[in-house]
Amino acid sequence: THLVKYDTKDLEAPGSSVEWKRKYVVVGGIVTKPWMMNMFYRKKDYDIAVKEAHAGHKISVKVKQFDLRGARIILKGRDGKPNWVDYPSERKPWYYITILPRKGYPIKISSESLDELEPVYSAVRRFVRKDMEARQQYQMGRSSNNNYGGRRGSGMNVYDQRNDYYR
Repeated sequence: THLVKYDTKDLEAPGSSVEWKRKYVVVGGIVTKPWMMNMFYRKKDYDIAVKEAHAGHKISVKVKQFDLRGARIILKGRDGKPNWVDYPSERKPWYYITILPRKGYPIKISSESLDELEPVYSAVRRFVRKDMEARQQYQMGRSSNNNYGGRRGSGMNVYDQRNDYYR
């Protein structure tokens, strides 16, 4: 499980360790689309959701979902390492990342160790990188297609979810 905070405008970690909520965080997977990040109360709830998805049933457990398309990862340093916060009530610093979604409040995900944070950070980083590359390729294709007359697009990005690409 991780510690999360997603209900304030702050990009920084909360001022106190008690402001974080404990959640089981999953990026993509069988329960959702590759661009979604799901938060469950606990791993047991995720396991229930996986069984229900396999059986083709509606998911019965509570899940908080966030769309990562167009999101950015906000880090203090330029070294790509997660941020950290030192709470007086804790034995050692907590590490966290901040995800700035296209819409909504920033999402902070924290852990008491870098090793625990790494799988989620890695999955978010991988999706954000692929998404950014897809958007750049789409923009490059649009600009080369629209330079000299011809049919012009509406200026809107259309995301084709069935084929997972921009057109």
